[in-house]
Amino acid sequence: MKRLKKLIKQERYKKVLKLLTESDENVYVSRSNKVNIFHYSCKKGKLDLVSILLKHGHSKLLNIPDKLGNVPLHYAFKYGLSEKNEKDIEKINNDLVLPLLKASPQSLDVRNKYGTSVRQLLALFDEKLKKQEILRKKAEVKGAKTHLNEEANDSYRDWNRRIEEEAEAEYDQHWGKFEKDEDYEFSNVFECYDAWADRILREKRQRTYREVPEVKPKWTKEDQQQFIRKEEKKKILKLEETLEKKRERLYRKLEKGDVKYLLEIETVELGNLIISEINGEEKLKIFKELRRFWHPDKFIQKFGSSLNVEDKIKIDRKVTELSQRINTYIL
Repeated sequence: MKRLKKLIKQERYKKVLKLLTESDENVYVSRSNKVNIFHYSCKKGKLDLVSILLKHGHSKLLNIPDKLGNVPLHYAFKYGLSEKNEKDIEKINNDLVLPLLKASPQSLDVRNKYGTSVRQLLALFDEKLKKQEILRKKAEVKGAKTHLNEEANDSYRDWNRRIEEEAEAEYDQHWGKFEKDEDYEFSNVFECYDAWADRILREKRQRTYREVPEVKPKWTKEDQQQFIRKEEKKKILKLEETLEKKRERLYRKLEKGDVKYLLEIETVELGNLIISEINGEEKLKIFKELRRFWHPDKFIQKFGSSLNVEDKIKIDRKVTELSQRINTYIL
């Protein structure tokens, strides 16, 4: 058992697989607590090891609870709900949660000794995942605005460069129409025959070709700036529209199914679920925060607008009972 734990910490996964084939007892990290390799890997966030174990056919261990009644998915969700892992929640969802749910969907209804089911933890995890998606979209909109401003500056510089090139090309094309012939102006009376012939030919060509009128740019500087502003506004509106749709889906009106667990679970069981993970020196502080959160007036003030009228009275009564239950824990 100690050897298995050591190999996992060292990430020597080939050795781990070899050890598992030697004996069925080798799957346990702690035999007394019935903690198997899946429990430990999910608790420590060993995503690569979980993938390897599933690939090599060890999924039967996913349905075995430990001494506290937790299956590996309990620990997987606890790892994903940890504040220190918020930035990696999408990776945890894709590489840990979804593969485990696919391999062991029957674990959803398993409850530990505190009455907490995997399905309840899944609901909390989904809510956190949606909030993280909203934050990511907000960051994308902010980044897009900055990028569009940079693009506008680049477009403005490119526009000026093209105007200068166009003006220079026109100037080079028609220079003979607007400049004096310095060779002719400063030539002396002792001009040779070849120079005289070249000058006569050049003057004839100047008289033959009619003057090309000056071509004004189709777009003024103001037109160009206005076009850039319109394009920038279109992109920002599109991003904000996408963000608003995401926000509406997240903060939609709560349906009966959304609060089903709150209505169906007994108050005592729900209270035990809430306080099941509370321990340590700041226990009293956490209880006070819970009392503030589950205070009936504050709860309805915060979530009342999202509740249907038919459920609001039942939930208000349930929250009141739960608040009283939490107060008994503090006292």
